[in-house]
Amino acid sequence: RDSWVLRVLYPGNEGVTTQPFTFRFVASVYQGHSGGLTTGLVACLEVDGRRLRCVPLPEEENHSVKVARELVMPSVDELSLGRHTARVYFERHKVPGQRIHESPQTTFTIVNDSTFAQFTQEPQRTNRWMAGVAEEQRRRLQDPNLHSNAVSAASKDDLLLVIGVKTSVQKGFPMRQAIRETWASKSTLPADVRMFFLGCRVADDRLADPERARVLNEAVDVEKSVYGDLLTRELIGCEDSYNGLVDKVTAFFAFATVAFPNLSFLMVADDDIYLHVERLVQRLRPRTPQRFYAGQVWEEQFQRHIIPKRDPSSQYYLPKAAYPLEVLPAFAYGPHVILSADCARYITANRQDFAVLASLDDVAVALWMLAIQIHPQHLSEFQNLRDSACVDDTLVSLADLSASAIHAIHGNLLIGRPFCHGYAFSEWIK
Repeated sequence: RDSWVLRVLYPGNEGVTTQPFTFRFVASVYQGHSGGLTTGLVACLEVDGRRLRCVPLPEEENHSVKVARELVMPSVDELSLGRHTARVYFERHKVPGQRIHESPQTTFTIVNDSTFAQFTQEPQRTNRWMAGVAEEQRRRLQDPNLHSNAVSAASKDDLLLVIGVKTSVQKGFPMRQAIRETWASKSTLPADVRMFFLGCRVADDRLADPERARVLNEAVDVEKSVYGDLLTRELIGCEDSYNGLVDKVTAFFAFATVAFPNLSFLMVADDDIYLHVERLVQRLRPRTPQRFYAGQVWEEQFQRHIIPKRDPSSQYYLPKAAYPLEVLPAFAYGPHVILSADCARYITANRQDFAVLASLDDVAVALWMLAIQIHPQHLSEFQNLRDSACVDDTLVSLADLSASAIHAIHGNLLIGRPFCHGYAFSEWIK
């Protein structure tokens, strides 16, 4: 028996591009005993319900194997600016018009060159883009056929893992979209795993301009309604700022352990990671969800003590008044930290103890755990790009990535390539 997988890779669903551009798609087939199944097939691109062009599908003669190929369509430059829908389908060369298999529909937006450059090269300037998102997604909300992928925070199901991704509400939209379209997409996350973006309340003094405040709040409200994964007001007692990371993380622990009382594990992550969720789940399922604290432990990785930064200009400044010791405790590095739910509940109950550490949420978590004699377990499959080149194809989590690198890794895994295929530091680093 033969089965197909056909999916558009670029432009991604709800993605943005400019012209000219090339459609990329992945075609996979599990071939049974018929053999030569791809002989005489063409792949056709349909845009806005209209057949645009077709290309021959490379022939494969293997029996009882998986055949996966990433394919491209000739460059597209004739579409108008604005939103479009697309899908790819197969048909026999000798029987045009008779579809054999088709991909799910993807929706994308074509913008002019200057808008695209701003979106891809200056992600910190996202307010105007977010306003455009609010306008476009309001139309989706008004569509009675809208299929929402919102996750109910009130679900009481037994969950293995809830992932909290730290994000800047104002600046983090491009990274949130990259994650939604890749490792945290609805088709990728297992049924007993949830993912939320940790936003918190935007500080009032950052919204002095009433019009800017209106645009931002409107965009955030629509993003929350459409995706159901951005937490702002739901996180009590935290502000969306770098210096409020400890409060943000503890607020997430409080939210998750109440919303999901039967939860086994929590993960705190940065929004510049690629997480191989399937590999992580395989490692967590056999574990007893008690007294577990793990991640990338620098002390183990580099075989040396980590010294606190005493320079006030440092991003990681830790004054002696807040932490008088000369060596930091062993801690799981902030981009990817895993805790069992009992540890998160302990931190929630004692959340004021180390709030003074402000932005050093990873060190604060280590101090909470040290108070109950729980030490971090080093996971060598957790790495970050600034310290380690991407050469290990068994990675579970890799940090310091750009949005395009997150997409590149996901594309690799979709078509059976190694995790690090095509790695180039200058192109992947955030």
